[in-house]
Amino acid sequence: MDWGRTRLTCGPASLIFHAPGQVYSARTSDAGSLCLTVDVDPAAFESASYPIHDFERFDVARRPPPHWLAFQLRRELDIADDLSAISVADIVFALLAELDDRPGLEARGAPAPWLARVREQIDDEFYRHHTLVSLARMAGVHHVHLARDFRRRFGCTVGHYIRQRRVEFACHRLTTSQNPLSEIAFDAGFADQSHFTNTFRQLVGMPPGVFRARFFAYPQRSPSQ
Repeated sequence: MDWGRTRLTCGPASLIFHAPGQVYSARTSDAGSLCLTVDVDPAAFESASYPIHDFERFDVARRPPPHWLAFQLRRELDIADDLSAISVADIVFALLAELDDRPGLEARGAPAPWLARVREQIDDEFYRHHTLVSLARMAGVHHVHLARDFRRRFGCTVGHYIRQRRVEFACHRLTTSQNPLSEIAFDAGFADQSHFTNTFRQLVGMPPGVFRARFFAYPQRSPSQ
């Protein structure tokens, strides 16, 4: 996704905010994508039941941890009954209110080439064991310099970014496969299922088993079946 001189690569369960009137372009990978776009009238916040501390904070692209409310929004759209309109509005306001208190990965202009390489390696190999020293060696910088610039550029530590990528991967697998939790934990790079469960609960707000039970997308059967 590109806007101005900024480019952001979005993985599964990504959530992006754009300022009103902002012009951007998006390119979908050959694997395809399912996207949901919600337009919010800023005037609606004047009567919202969920307080938004500073709407201007969302003027930059943010990639926060996956949130169960986003999946709840998708399920509400599938129900599509007479209560869906008010439920969708309620979920959107609740989602924005919660994200207002969470640190996001903010994008302000293109990162330095070496910093972009670090992020790309993490995105491609989030399941591996990375250290600041090994990533800094690959980038050709000191590990203290890497830690400082990464946090300044993306709004979180390297460890937190890796954790987010692992949870994003897990969200996708939990909603599209019936693989055991232990297998998903291993493929995502967690030490064990307990580590996976604790981390997932902290970032998403519920254990992975509950998340799967609520949001698993059962395959559609053809009329002939």
